[in-house]
Amino acid sequence: MKCESIAGHGHRLSYGDGTVFHVSSDAGEIWASWTSPYTVEDALTYLYGPILGFALRLRGIVCLHASAVQIAPGRAVLFVGEARSGKSTLAAGFVHGGFPAVTEDVAPIDVDTGVPTVRRGYPLIRLWDASACALLGESEALPRLTPNWEKRGLLLGEQDFTSARNVRIACVFVLQPREKNAVRPGFTKMNGAGAVWKLVQNTYINYLSDRDTRAREFELLCGLAGQVPTVALTLPDDQRLLGSACAHIAQFIAERV
Repeated sequence: MKCESIAGHGHRLSYGDGTVFHVSSDAGEIWASWTSPYTVEDALTYLYGPILGFALRLRGIVCLHASAVQIAPGRAVLFVGEARSGKSTLAAGFVHGGFPAVTEDVAPIDVDTGVPTVRRGYPLIRLWDASACALLGESEALPRLTPNWEKRGLLLGEQDFTSARNVRIACVFVLQPREKNAVRPGFTKMNGAGAVWKLVQNTYINYLSDRDTRAREFELLCGLAGQVPTVALTLPDDQRLLGSACAHIAQFIAERV
């Protein structure tokens, strides 16, 4: 994605496939254009991810590259990590186990009340074929987002999605590289400096930040790491163990968080 600032007219963000977004300076308005064979559904895949993250940054809202699920009334856990680390797969696994989702991929963080919370996102989890297969037995059980994208969409029903606008963060799990031959997840408590550094690394659209924005984000993330436990999470490499991994994580949360 290429980002250009246009004096008096906000920002222009363009993709190699010809899709272009214009975001007003206050992020109050977003326009999009695309060319055939791409459609509005293709543009929405960008809008619900990087464009939304960029717009929230313009409004001073820090977002983590994370998925979140509600593990108890008024309490959520975040799964933070790089692309394809397993964030969305874990969120889908927890939803399948009866835990409502809070947000997926873009996790806006609030600290206005002095208690870190995560904002509710949109009721859709996007999954690669392997993750859809691990969840439902076959990837074709979920529809593709569009014919031009490889990911599939798990649309969440009312019972699968939190009704709360903000949910208090009880724990942040930072996903590590998967471990071959492992049969259960591994957990390692992270210290303050290490936790902050990982959170800073996993802010959303961090390559489009200026110095002042990064300074504000660093201050907020220091506060988050100081109030909420941060745990390094290593998942088994075998995605067929998804259900078992979610059960072990839920047990860890119940006993330690």
